[in-house]
Amino acid sequence: MAGKMKHKDNLGFEDTVEDGEVQWMTAGSGIIHEEQLPASERMLGVQLWLNLPAKDKMTKPAYRSIKRDQIPEVELEGGRLRILAGSYDGQQGVQGNYQPIDYYDITVEPGKTVTIPTEKGRQALLFPLGDVRVAGEDLEEKTAALLSDGDQVTIEGKEKRAKVLFLSGSPLKEEIAWEGRW
Repeated sequence: MAGKMKHKDNLGFEDTVEDGEVQWMTAGSGIIHEEQLPASERMLGVQLWLNLPAKDKMTKPAYRSIKRDQIPEVELEGGRLRILAGSYDGQQGVQGNYQPIDYYDITVEPGKTVTIPTEKGRQALLFPLGDVRVAGEDLEEKTAALLSDGDQVTIEGKEKRAKVLFLSGSPLKEEIAWEGRW
């Protein structure tokens, strides 16, 4: 979200992720990496870990750098939406090879509302980076909220501009084992 992070891994990938950019790493059969955080005025990063389907656990590891100019932006009444992954309103962002998701960086202006359609049968999650109100309830900054099934979510801005990460995907419905099965 803000600041810089330098990535380097055993596959030979090296990259610097800067303000508003994304890295997508598929661990698969194994990748060793390091992240260095150079000094910056502000550092705020978010890591999202997605479980691979069981049949793809040992896939070849990979790294993808997604720069700001590769992230589509959509103006919304009351804010703006950046498509970090998936699609929105006919616009396509990057997509993973194994577990398709919609992943948005939404900006909500103070005192405004933004309504995002959701698909039935998919799980959706909000993670605000600023205080907002959802379904009549205050949702504090950095508090994840799993949404109930429905066809839309309305996010209300409060006193300050807020960012909200929105994620939506089909549940795997597979057992999860910490550090894999031995």
